[in-house]
Amino acid sequence: MENKTTIIPSELGKALARPTVVTPKILEDGKEVVRPDVLQAVTQLAQLGQLAKIRKSLDRQNFEGVEDPRTLNATDQLQWLDLIKYHPNTPWIGAFFINHGPDEVMIGLNQPDRMFTMLPDATRTVTHTGAEERIRIIYYQCHTGETALVTVTGSY
Repeated sequence: MENKTTIIPSELGKALARPTVVTPKILEDGKEVVRPDVLQAVTQLAQLGQLAKIRKSLDRQNFEGVEDPRTLNATDQLQWLDLIKYHPNTPWIGAFFINHGPDEVMIGLNQPDRMFTMLPDATRTVTHTGAEERIRIIYYQCHTGETALVTVTGSY
């Protein structure tokens, strides 16, 4: 006799979308059954999903109120400031940039392929309050042969 176990996708989706754990319907040969191993796996999966949501929410709310001033000497070589690997070992919630020049500088937050340009003597405030991702790495670079001095004050 062939064993046919089916988890009805519509029931599983409802179970994972709710904050409480709901037992999905399991059909075996057309009859509803509860297999302890499957029930345990589904329950653990739902719990892990809820814990991940709670952790993300707490990470977004965590703010210590500490300011972290830095000076970046930008050249035509791509450089970066890794806030997770080095001090403060925590991502910034926001940052205030000042380009002291003498040239333009390109700044990227978390991704080097998505940079914005700052003219000399320009300022920019970036906030990631409530964002899915905080500022973990700051990439910076000037055009060929150019340099810029950038001060940035982050907060975490």
